[in-house]
Amino acid sequence: MLKKLRLAHFKGFAEFEITFDRQAVLIGPNNAGKSTIISALRLAAEEVSHARRRNSRDRFSLDGNHWAYGHQLSSRVGNPSGFVGENIRHEFRERETRLELTFSSGATLKSLWPVEEPPFFSLVNADGSTIHATAAARTATPSIGVVPTLTPVQHRELILTEKYVKESQTTRLSSSHFRNQLYYLKSADIDTYFDLVDFILENTPEIQDLSLESSSAGDAAELDLYFTETATRSVKELFWAGDGLQIWLQVLTHLYRHREAKTLVLDEPDVFLHPDLQRRLVNVLEERSQQWILATHAPEILAEARRDSVVLVDRTRRRARPLRDAKSMEQASLSLGSGFNLGVARALRSKVALFVEGQDMKVLRNVARVVGAKKLAGEKGVAVISLGGFDKWSQAGSFATLSTSLLGDAVKVFVILDRDNRTEGQSFDVANSLSQSGVHCHVWKKKELESYFLIPPVMARLSGAEVSLVKELLQEAVDEQKVDAQAQFLYRRQTDLVGKSAHAMDVTRAAIPEFDKWWNDKDARGGMVPPKKVVNSLNAKLAAAGFKPVNVRSISNNMRAEEVVPELRDILLKIEAAIVGI
Repeated sequence: MLKKLRLAHFKGFAEFEITFDRQAVLIGPNNAGKSTIISALRLAAEEVSHARRRNSRDRFSLDGNHWAYGHQLSSRVGNPSGFVGENIRHEFRERETRLELTFSSGATLKSLWPVEEPPFFSLVNADGSTIHATAAARTATPSIGVVPTLTPVQHRELILTEKYVKESQTTRLSSSHFRNQLYYLKSADIDTYFDLVDFILENTPEIQDLSLESSSAGDAAELDLYFTETATRSVKELFWAGDGLQIWLQVLTHLYRHREAKTLVLDEPDVFLHPDLQRRLVNVLEERSQQWILATHAPEILAEARRDSVVLVDRTRRRARPLRDAKSMEQASLSLGSGFNLGVARALRSKVALFVEGQDMKVLRNVARVVGAKKLAGEKGVAVISLGGFDKWSQAGSFATLSTSLLGDAVKVFVILDRDNRTEGQSFDVANSLSQSGVHCHVWKKKELESYFLIPPVMARLSGAEVSLVKELLQEAVDEQKVDAQAQFLYRRQTDLVGKSAHAMDVTRAAIPEFDKWWNDKDARGGMVPPKKVVNSLNAKLAAAGFKPVNVRSISNNMRAEEVVPELRDILLKIEAAIVGI
């Protein structure tokens, strides 16, 4: 995995450093340096590939008087990445330029452009020793897959030589040879080709078939890629599809080609993609076990990505800044555009609009797949709009009013909200108000959506611990949250009842035995406590016992149909029925 990139006097950066987690979504205004970072990673990927294939035999002066094995940074190494070195030095000043990429192994790829000597790169272990054998290079570095800058396909595409097509696959010529890439894959390995087609169709519900055909055009042979539109059942050649679909099929092909890579790098693949495909891209990437790094201008990608994956790039600063808090994310959203408004526009074109809190859909999508709600799982025919929290529930009603005035009852509107220990009266008031606007509202019976995933058998499978031990540790973790649960329980009752002919002391006096009755029911207790704190506490106990940690996402992805509680299953199937028109 890539851990840190440092640039010194490199193009637009005087000094800059960025760290990477398993996911990294790079955002920033135009000319902030995002493309420069991606360009540096593309070059580094080519250097790593070279070092993994060829021993280093040359020696260079590295860090003063230290001599190290390395590779000359010739055009032969750099060309496939599309890297342009003419403007490599920051503001064209005659100073040494550096690119240093550190990996999770502790090794660092050091690329240097000295003032007087030829440029070179070297792999250095954490202890300072250099790596010159390919076997050691493969151990110290991850394989890095780069999705090149993509454009719509050519109208006509002649069959080219296999060598030329492969050499151009990672360059800006890649899109011009898209049909050729499929042609040579099909010729070399028919099973892999059809596996790719299945992968494309699985993630592209707009089409139902792909067929690659060759035809004669005078003395040359041409390639055509036909698909069948799901909506119209008409057959079209790829050139006659929209630019978004052309790019989408190429993106999926490159993702499939790099399925074994440890790290994926993508440079603004969203440029030609409409919002639905941008969201789908994030979902496809998140389902993969690879590290991925993506630069974007799209608010839809920002809205869909995990909050802890977003990194702000600004060439005027020395370090990239992770955006981990809500305020920073809101400011970033404003700078890119309104993801909520885009979601509303998308919802007006869908059969169902589903409003959820925060990132709940990432979990609901997994459960929908388990219970057979295939349309909902693939977000086909449904537009999902993220609310900022329970208090934003009125946005769903406003949308329903707008939708009804424009389209009648063509769009069914659902909203799913966390209870957070609100009273039955509070939940009823919200649901009743929304129903007046034609919104189907469901407030969870338990505290939050995450409360439905405190499932010992699934946790046991993921952690490696016995079910009996997980039950014991989970009960301890739940019991530790009694004070927090009681405090919120009392707070909700006071906000609902105080002032409505009831005194605070009277409300509290009545609420305490009510809470105790709930708490004494061990089956209900887990639905009252904050589930995130419970999972964190459980993981600490599991780690102390030598077992693996668990999280809600992994639990939802590994559940069996019989482990999904009826309440959760039924609301998902109800939404599925609305999508398919039952």
